[in-house]
Amino acid sequence: MRTSFIKDLNRSNELKPTHQFYESVRATTMEFPQESRSLKNRNASLDSRSNCIRPVNPEFETYQKISQERIKLLEKQLREISEQLAKMQKINRKLLEEKLQIDPVEMHYMVQELIVADFKKELIESQAEVEKNRMEAEKAKRKAEQLILENKKLEGSIKRYRKIIGDMTGTPRFNALTESLSNSYQDNFPPQLPNIKNGLVDSYKPPGTGMSSKSFDKPLHRILPMLESSISEISSSETFHSLLSHLAKTCKSILSCERCTIFLISPIIQQLYTTFFSNFHSINRVLLGTSWILIHTDPSADSSSPVFAKSSELIPGIRTPEEIVEPIMIHKHPIIAVQCQNSSKGFDLQDSRVLKIVLLQVRSCLKQFLLKDKETKLQVQLQDMSAVIAALSKARSHQALANTIDAILPKFFEFHTAGIIFVDKSEKEFFSFAYSRLGAEKYSSDTVWFPATMGLSGETFKSRSMKVYENVKKKNLYNPEVDNIANASDVSSLIMSCLPGPNDTIVGILQLSNKISGSISAKDIKLVGELSIVIGNLIVGVNEIDEAKELTVKMKKYFDSSKMEELT
Repeated sequence: MRTSFIKDLNRSNELKPTHQFYESVRATTMEFPQESRSLKNRNASLDSRSNCIRPVNPEFETYQKISQERIKLLEKQLREISEQLAKMQKINRKLLEEKLQIDPVEMHYMVQELIVADFKKELIESQAEVEKNRMEAEKAKRKAEQLILENKKLEGSIKRYRKIIGDMTGTPRFNALTESLSNSYQDNFPPQLPNIKNGLVDSYKPPGTGMSSKSFDKPLHRILPMLESSISEISSSETFHSLLSHLAKTCKSILSCERCTIFLISPIIQQLYTTFFSNFHSINRVLLGTSWILIHTDPSADSSSPVFAKSSELIPGIRTPEEIVEPIMIHKHPIIAVQCQNSSKGFDLQDSRVLKIVLLQVRSCLKQFLLKDKETKLQVQLQDMSAVIAALSKARSHQALANTIDAILPKFFEFHTAGIIFVDKSEKEFFSFAYSRLGAEKYSSDTVWFPATMGLSGETFKSRSMKVYENVKKKNLYNPEVDNIANASDVSSLIMSCLPGPNDTIVGILQLSNKISGSISAKDIKLVGELSIVIGNLIVGVNEIDEAKELTVKMKKYFDSSKMEELT
């Protein structure tokens, strides 16, 4: 018994330090809630959400108290501000009720101030825009002044150049010649003037030879009279063929060469040149790449093979001691090339410059011939169109108009066939005429009706414009009954044009099939569009004639029936 007591005592002594440490920690950190140890409380303490331990840190409690006091103070201020706001609202309501009636004079004054403020704002913006425009105008003025100064400098350089050349040559004819050329073709000369400090002709040494340029120089005063007379002959040429012949003679005489070949590259130039020959096969031609170019055929010119492989090589020009080639350019494309060969002394830079001067005069004359040819073609076209319109205007019925179109329009438009289908007033059906068995006219008086949505004609009618079809038979909508109204044997290409009437209506569709030569061009489309307007107006006139005929027949029947009633 004593032994067990001693053991318990020793055990309590061992636990005493631990208990003291616990008491010290509990006093500074936390404390356990004093709750009864009933079964109810013990069950509640098992809930993880229940606060079983409350921290008792002094600093935390201090912060908590300060925060609570701050919250109370803010709540008090909020209540005071709310009360002040309510008082101000009451005061504002009272003021509004007292001052509800505004003086009209004050109102007018206030509106005037607003308007004046808007005007001031617009005035400031306008002044800023005016200032901006003034600055831009000053910039443009300064730029124009710079251009004027540059022009004056160029004019002074040209005058000095002419004076030096005149002093070197000792002839006044050169001054007149250069003045006329510069005035006529100033836009074609390069902006840089030739270097005249070391002489008129720049130094040129042929590749592969040790010869100097002096062996290739020609006395300029001997060339100028010949150049002046040659340009005079070129200017007096009456035809394009004679112009090229004079050009060939001039090149041979001035450049002292044995052969001069003139190549016609542009199709427009070739077409103009072929008008002077009854037989096209008598004109010399050569294949350049994939296209044929013509050679000027005349005893004064030669027919040498071109030293260039394609027309783009002509743009910078070709010059060697053995040959020289220079183009005539229009719209940055070479249209004519002049090839000179077999010079007695070899070609140099002076020959190239002289040839360019000659070609400038040829270019001017060529433009005149092209304009004259265009004017002639337009006059012929105008006469033909006037004759066509006069013939079409004689038609007094749809049948007569269809037969006239079949007779004269293919030749005018250069198509194999031309036909027309008419649109009824409801624009829901097409109608045309059956083919005649007599042979004098293509169409009889029997009408044939089609739906307005049928074939390519229906597609054109839906678009209310013009349609161009290639490879017509491959089109899914193609229907020969309505799309080949002129009964062509084989349709490959087709132009369909809607014929406009009044109030944006369509009164018919013109059909042109199979271009005779070449493909359908923009010129054909433009011409068809212009004549479509005329034909549309003619159809409107024919429709009015038909209405007048129907009205006349009805009135005659009415008068006849009235007379019969009077007799009975």
